[in-house]
Amino acid sequence: MLMTGIILGILAWISILLTFRHIPTTIKRFLLRHHFLSDILASGFTLLVLGGISQSISSIIGTVLCTVLVEITLVIYTSIKPGVVEGSANV
Repeated sequence: MLMTGIILGILAWISILLTFRHIPTTIKRFLLRHHFLSDILASGFTLLVLGGISQSISSIIGTVLCTVLVEITLVIYTSIKPGVVEGSANV
C-alpha cells in the first residue's frame, strides 16, 4: 500500500506540473504568491482524483506526498525566478 501511494503521489505531482505550464500567467502568478492556497488546491485536487481510483490509505499517502512535492516545487521555482512574485518577470 505504501508503494502504491508513493507511485500515485508522484504521478499526480507530474500531472499538476504539466497542467501548471498551460494555465494563464495571471493564475500562475497568483498561485506562486499564495503558497498556502496552492497547497490547499493541490491537496483537494489530488484527493479528489486519487480518491476515485483507490479509496484507501494509498490515496491519502499519495495526496500527502503530492502536496509536499508541490510545496517544494513552488519554493524552488520562486527562489530560481524571484521576479515572479513581484510580477516583473515572465512565468
